[in-house]
Amino acid sequence: MNKKIFSLFLGFALILSFLNTAFAEDTPTLGYKWSTSNIVFQNNGTNNFYKSIWTTGASEWTNETDVSLSSGTNSNFTAGNKSVTGVTWDGVMEPVYNSNMTFKSAAVWVNTYFTATNKYVETENAIQGLATHELGHALGLAHAPVGTFSVMVPATFTSDGKLARYQYFPGLGDANSINSIYSSGLSLSPEQYKLNESDFVEGKELVNLHFSWSKWYIDLEHLADDSDLVVLATVESRDGTVITGNNYFDYKQKSTVKIQEIFKGDSSLIDKNISLYQMGGEDKDVVVKYHDATPLDENDTVILYLKKTEDNYYIPINENVSIFKLNSYGEFVNLQSKTIYDKITLITDSAL
Repeated sequence: MNKKIFSLFLGFALILSFLNTAFAEDTPTLGYKWSTSNIVFQNNGTNNFYKSIWTTGASEWTNETDVSLSSGTNSNFTAGNKSVTGVTWDGVMEPVYNSNMTFKSAAVWVNTYFTATNKYVETENAIQGLATHELGHALGLAHAPVGTFSVMVPATFTSDGKLARYQYFPGLGDANSINSIYSSGLSLSPEQYKLNESDFVEGKELVNLHFSWSKWYIDLEHLADDSDLVVLATVESRDGTVITGNNYFDYKQKSTVKIQEIFKGDSSLIDKNISLYQMGGEDKDVVVKYHDATPLDENDTVILYLKKTEDNYYIPINENVSIFKLNSYGEFVNLQSKTIYDKITLITDSAL
């Protein structure tokens, strides 16, 4: 059976298992594009397999849309693979933006820390879907809702073990949006992805990261299960930017938080300070943003679901997904979904 047809049949079977699943509408856009629809990228895959996923992904976008995407020599648009620990993302796009709403450059990566694991290798088209997804970001697409026939859904797996991307090739909504961007001009972005004047800092490059998460968390119990530490804490200080490597995704916003209560994890940390790293930051040359990583302010009270890294600092799982901030009414608001929780619910769901 044709692989694309098989993938579509598999996706249809999976989609029926979710009562709230819907077909994708036109995929949201970033508001930025390349200045031409004939786009060349440099394939920097480190072996034949990692070269092939980018070549196949480019062919899928070329076949399904009005864009021509092909590999060649272009240091301003590169695709590659790298093993990155201490993160919960399996793919990322690092774009540099021009103020005239075009890409100045872009790099897309798949994270072999995840893709080399049996879960990815043994799940048909999981890695290919990830590569095609990242190329979609580099053409100008944002994320599509989970549960739709779109390669642009924001995660590879759901936290109950199912494949989150039902197909490894662009869906109808993905193709419609790409064609709209490159034939009729730029589509409007949803507010959370729209860049505005405050994003640009005079004299500095602007990078706005876009991630694929390894897991999409369907409930708090799964989020707690994957956490090394679940705590109630107060932000003691914002400590500026820490750069842990040579890529834009290595820019981190460091905060010091004091733990008040521990719901899961090392009980010896009670009343101690820990370092919390969120995505983004800046130096003298560049501003790196991830719009779903909201910097915490001094004196914020938060409930955090955290992973401990090999370097002994902590990261919020999937950034805003795992941060719940206390509001003036004594309620905890999730920074991603804006859903309101009471403390008892969060404690109960994190008690394993």
